Amino acid sequence: MLDHRLEESVDNSRTSEISASSSLDSEALAVDLRTSKPTSPQPLQPKSKNAFSWLRRGWDNLTFRTKLTLLLVGSAAIPVLVVTQGLITLNRDRAIEDLKQTLQQQGRTFANEYVLWTQVDTETQAENLANILQATGIDLNNSAQVAARREFIEDYLVINENKENPELTKNFKIITDAQGRTVAQNIFVIDDNFTNPPLLPTSNQQINSPKYRKLSLPTGISLTDIPIVQNALKTGQPLAGIELVKSQSLQKLGLDKQANIGLRQQPNRNLPEEKTPFPEGTYEIDGGKAGLLTMAVHPIKANNRVVGAVVIGTLLNRNYGLVDKFSQNYNVPTATVFAKDWRVVTNVPYTDNKTRAIGTRVARGVAEKVLNQGEEFIGETSIVGRQYLAFYTPLYDHQQVLNPEQAKPVGIAYVGESFLEAENQLANQQLIAYSMGGGILFIVGLISIPIANSFARPMRKLSGFAQQVASGEAGFDLDVDSDRQDELGVLSREMNIMAQNIAANLEARRQEAERAKILKDITVSLSQALGTQNTLDTAAQEIRLALKADRVVVYSFDEKWQGTVTSEAIINGFPQALGAKIADPCFADRYVDKYRRGRVQATENIYAAGLTECHIKQLEQFAVKANLVAPIITNGKLIGLLIAHQCSAPRAWQQVEIDLFSQLATQVGFALDRVNLLEQQKAAKEQLQRRALELLMEVDPLTQGDLTIRASVTEDEIGTIADSYNATISSLRQIVTQVQEAAQQVAITTTTKESSVAELSQEASRQAAEITSALARIQQMANSIRAVAASAEQAEAAVQQASQTVAEGDTAMNRTVDGILAIRETVAQTSKKVKRLGESSQKISKVVNLISTFADQTNLLALNAAIEAANAGEQGRGFAVVAERVRALARQSTEATAEIEKLVTGIQTETNEVVAAMEAGTEQVVAGTRLVDETRQSLNKISDVSNQINELVKAIATVTVEQSQASAEVTQTMSDVAAIAHKTLTEATQVAESFKELLAVAQKLQANASQFKVN
Repeated sequence: MLDHRLEESVDNSRTSEISASSSLDSEALAVDLRTSKPTSPQPLQPKSKNAFSWLRRGWDNLTFRTKLTLLLVGSAAIPVLVVTQGLITLNRDRAIEDLKQTLQQQGRTFANEYVLWTQVDTETQAENLANILQATGIDLNNSAQVAARREFIEDYLVINENKENPELTKNFKIITDAQGRTVAQNIFVIDDNFTNPPLLPTSNQQINSPKYRKLSLPTGISLTDIPIVQNALKTGQPLAGIELVKSQSLQKLGLDKQANIGLRQQPNRNLPEEKTPFPEGTYEIDGGKAGLLTMAVHPIKANNRVVGAVVIGTLLNRNYGLVDKFSQNYNVPTATVFAKDWRVVTNVPYTDNKTRAIGTRVARGVAEKVLNQGEEFIGETSIVGRQYLAFYTPLYDHQQVLNPEQAKPVGIAYVGESFLEAENQLANQQLIAYSMGGGILFIVGLISIPIANSFARPMRKLSGFAQQVASGEAGFDLDVDSDRQDELGVLSREMNIMAQNIAANLEARRQEAERAKILKDITVSLSQALGTQNTLDTAAQEIRLALKADRVVVYSFDEKWQGTVTSEAIINGFPQALGAKIADPCFADRYVDKYRRGRVQATENIYAAGLTECHIKQLEQFAVKANLVAPIITNGKLIGLLIAHQCSAPRAWQQVEIDLFSQLATQVGFALDRVNLLEQQKAAKEQLQRRALELLMEVDPLTQGDLTIRASVTEDEIGTIADSYNATISSLRQIVTQVQEAAQQVAITTTTKESSVAELSQEASRQAAEITSALARIQQMANSIRAVAASAEQAEAAVQQASQTVAEGDTAMNRTVDGILAIRETVAQTSKKVKRLGESSQKISKVVNLISTFADQTNLLALNAAIEAANAGEQGRGFAVVAERVRALARQSTEATAEIEKLVTGIQTETNEVVAAMEAGTEQVVAGTRLVDETRQSLNKISDVSNQINELVKAIATVTVEQSQASAEVTQTMSDVAAIAHKTLTEATQVAESFKELLAVAQKLQANASQFKVN
């Protein structure tokens, strides 16, 4: 099933390519025919009397044979002389310039057709493999699906060694998931230990393909540390380029050993700075371990989502077939590919003239221009200590696609030739030029005449043939010598081809005009058809006649993609398919999306198209031998298929017929769109008119004042108007109801309040009289209040004097109490000090007792010492003297301590007596303090009572003053109230008159509002 789909997809793509090519050819020819103009005769030139004009006329009148003979002889002598002398006098700079141009051409050829071709080949393989996997629908993020289809996937990862083009052999083919982890891979590496420097090829050595070995690595390797993989998965865009990859990433793929070339020493002595390399580390090449790869990454998508990627690449490090094959094919002595400024593959000889100079680096003058400035370099440079004439061009990675303005070169492609070899070639050319000069002159003179005859005869034939073509004759060919391969032979054959092409193009133009007329006529017929069925019938009939088919049907789909033949045009003698219901269970899954995208399927013979048996039986019941199917799309939706049947015999559908059929199917869709639009417009117009009439009938009672009417609200435009009408009527009904209620309320209020206003007028008159009598009484009360205020002021002065006297007595008592408390504090402190003195004397007594004890012990020790000294005899006599002195000191200490103890005992006795006397004095001071404090409290009570009297008198004085002021204000207020009462009486009379007028207006408003129906 998958193979069938893939073949079908390829066939469709080929069909579309043929169609596009045919269209382009037709358009190009149309432009040529439109832009071509007839040749107008040139105006006659005036005759000249000078010698040049005479020679010109004489030359023009000669035959072609004579002219050619003269030219051959003359052109043979002059060029030989000029070329010979030119080769001798040609200077070295000119020769070098020619060599530069040659190298430039060869260098660009090497970069484009060899280095970059490996990228193009890799990109093509990645795209094809991605399309295959994308068509299968495998979810690369689902390990179960990958495991189930692993055998299928690995079939497409096979790497075949390319014997003819070994440089195109891939090192790896990898499939990753959306996170850049490998799910399947096939990785090859050159089978070598890479211990010895590689040898240069011999001049006649055949280019041998290196031996590769397959690596077995586990899946799940993350490739996101490789920038091109990361950017392709991130952007969803296919990317390709010459990529510089670090050894850490290469190690994951097992390519690190092949890439690890290292840095090789090169002679730089006595060379100018610009011809020596930059210092190591100027460019990031991972210490000579980086790899230069041609890589392509093509994302795999499902439902516009990246689910994985195909990664294919070739490691250029040690890929010697690339440079050796180019040198052999183009006869270029040396070629190199650089990673930055570091040679990774080359056939430039090292200083030993035996090995390749890989691992060496380019001169800094070249690196500055090519790598830093991104420009080509052509000129003289030093390579491994030797002078070369070289051409360098930059190589870029995938950043040139993503960000071309910021992209920097990652490598260099080089071709070059040694100066020594160039000078040897110049010397050989000069020698050859001298030798060939004389021989060419002799030979040319012998063969000029036969050559002229051989050219003249076909030229005469060509002239006659051109005249026939110009006159418009057709159906003839120019006699051509099939063995002749020179320009005249080619020109003769091309003239025949041109005449045939002109005839074919004219016929194509005629057919195209006929197809355009058919398309126009059918389009006009479809535009005049009324109704969907009429349109489909017209389309089927006209298209059958245009294609000269046996049957044309319209196959319409329902919502489940089951179809019915809804229109048919057929010639007599074949079974009818109109009304037939055809169920294809595979159609929805396999073909709907294809037809939505405009697929046109042409089947020349149903028995040779690989159709299923079920499908063939469905076609056989209608005698179908060949068919042509195109989608009918309206408003972006697939509604059916336009199908042409050939029932009499198989039919090879021409591309022009397929294109016409596709265009007609598109026009049928447009016609159906037009019919549907007209029907929708007509129905919408009728519905709008009907709803407008219904709305007018519903709202007609409004003209009679009936505000209870509501229009029916629908979901169309009239429904919006009805809804707005209902809202307006609802608001109007509320307003009218409020007006009616307000009018009724105003009438009731004016009726009930009229009597109240009359009573208000009478009360206002009585109130004015009462206020006048109250004014007199308030004046008498004010005089009494002023007398009370004067008495209160005198009482306040007397109370303040008494309070001041009590305060002075209280101050004196406070000072007395403070003095007594100070004495009490002093006595207390002295008592404490005497007690501490007693305690200290007790401590002295203890110390004295301790000293007495020490003295007793010392005395005992001295006695023991004296006894020991006596026992020692004469030797202990001195010690006995000392012991005696110690005993004397001990006795004195004992006596002194006894006296001190007596003195301390006396001090303790006297101290106890002083403490007892001080405690008695303290108790007397406390008793006196208590009596003084009681006296002070009595005085404070008297002072508090005086203060309370003073506050009361102040309050009475304040109140009486305030009452006096208030009475004056009340008097003034009562005067104002009297004036207001008189004014109120006048205005109450006016309000009574206004109420009568308001009652009349309310009654009139109530009568007008009652005309509307709101309930």
